[in-house]
Amino acid sequence: MNTTIPFYDIANKFLLGFIFVFVVFMLYANDILYFFIQNEKLFTIPAGIETILTICFLSAVYEIGVLLNRIASVGTEELLIKVKLWPPRSNYTNYNNAKRLHKKLPILAREYDFYKGHVTLFIILALLACVSFRWSLLIVFASIAIIFIASGKKQSHRINELVKDYENTTSIAHDLMA
Repeated sequence: MNTTIPFYDIANKFLLGFIFVFVVFMLYANDILYFFIQNEKLFTIPAGIETILTICFLSAVYEIGVLLNRIASVGTEELLIKVKLWPPRSNYTNYNNAKRLHKKLPILAREYDFYKGHVTLFIILALLACVSFRWSLLIVFASIAIIFIASGKKQSHRINELVKDYENTTSIAHDLMA
């Protein structure tokens, strides 16, 4: 059993986390800087502690990415399917079997996961921009979310077509054997 974590998975979660942290910092830069100025001792951190804090920061960024990814899977995707912006997923057993026939199916699924995560990220960022009364950012983030929604819909259709192709191939083979 292969238990390694693929590089794209780690990179995707770091990317989601970094974008989120960067935008939150930009939205609330004044508040964050005020906090640091009020706590002068934060500027005199010894080098050993600095390394530990950097590792903690990177871990937090990764965990934020994991959280966004999970929200995408259990919330955003289900909502987009329910409101019919994305087609329903194909049968999981047939999907797994179709991967043997269509070698590009796992790549398409990874891209689909990428789109799900980014839809969630930009919807949350749009909500934060709205709460912060940053209307131009709201428009930008909502527009990016819409682009990723459209991309995810297209990707989902591709995946479903390949699984459907597998189902048709196996039903023809089953009919020929009967």
